[in-house]
Amino acid sequence: MERSSRQSLGHPPPHLEESRALSLFAKLLDAPDAHTAAAQTAMGSLSDPARVREALEGCEEVRVTSVATETVWGRDAADAVGFILSRTPGRMVDTVTRKVLEATLHPYETNHGVRLRAAVWLVTAEWSPGVRP
Repeated sequence: MERSSRQSLGHPPPHLEESRALSLFAKLLDAPDAHTAAAQTAMGSLSDPARVREALEGCEEVRVTSVATETVWGRDAADAVGFILSRTPGRMVDTVTRKVLEATLHPYETNHGVRLRAAVWLVTAEWSPGVRP
């Protein structure tokens, strides 16, 4: 199934497809340990353009532009589940849960792997000579 046919199947718009699938994963898995939760919070802080601009304070011409893209998670649903689970070392799931997670990703399988549309921020800025790292 190619990208053009996915739109007609009622999939969410690009900015929601990836977050929707990953939210389903979060509901099916146990809460992450404190270290993983802290890392996710830190990464998530850069999802707010105002926070990005704050982090780049002192730089000139900071631009934060939303870009729709496709993310590739694996060769097929099973491979994608393996990849996602590998992001939390030591996490084990039973066979039933693994199959449910795979079913979550089956609608996004294509001839080119599991692909989810997502919106990301393209950030550009110019270094200000007077700013020290």
